[in-house]
Amino acid sequence: MKILLSITALIFAFSSQAAERTNYFYEIKSTKKSQKKNSQGCWAKFYSEENRKGDTLKVSGETQLSNLNIDGKNWEGKLMSLEVGPNAKLTLFGNYNFKDKDHVIHPGTNVNNVKKVPYNDDIESLTVTCV
Repeated sequence: MKILLSITALIFAFSSQAAERTNYFYEIKSTKKSQKKNSQGCWAKFYSEENRKGDTLKVSGETQLSNLNIDGKNWEGKLMSLEVGPNAKLTLFGNYNFKDKDHVIHPGTNVNNVKKVPYNDDIESLTVTCV
C-alpha cells in the first residue's frame, strides 16, 4: 500500500510540474545584411519535441552555427522537428564546424520528426541561406 501511494504521489508531482512547464524560446538574428529581396521569409525554427512543439530555437537571416551550444543551452541531439521559412534553405551537418553534410531542406518545408529524415547523426551544426 505504501509503494502504491508513493508511486501515485510521484506521478501527481510529475504531472503537476509538466503542466506548469514554460517552453523556452530563443531567436538568433543574423547581423549580416542580406542583399537578397526575399530575406523577410528567411528563417528556420527548431523544436525540442516532435510535431513542432516544445522549446523553440528560431534562426533568422543568413546564419552559420558551427555548433549548437547557444548562450549556455545545448541543442545538440535535442532538435526533434523543424520548419523552414518560404525564402530559406537549411543545410544540416552531423559534426561540428560544418563537417559531414547530412541533409539540405528546401524552402517552406516542415519536418514533424527529424528521425524520419535520413540523418546519419544528430544535428551538430547548420547553415541557413536566403534564397
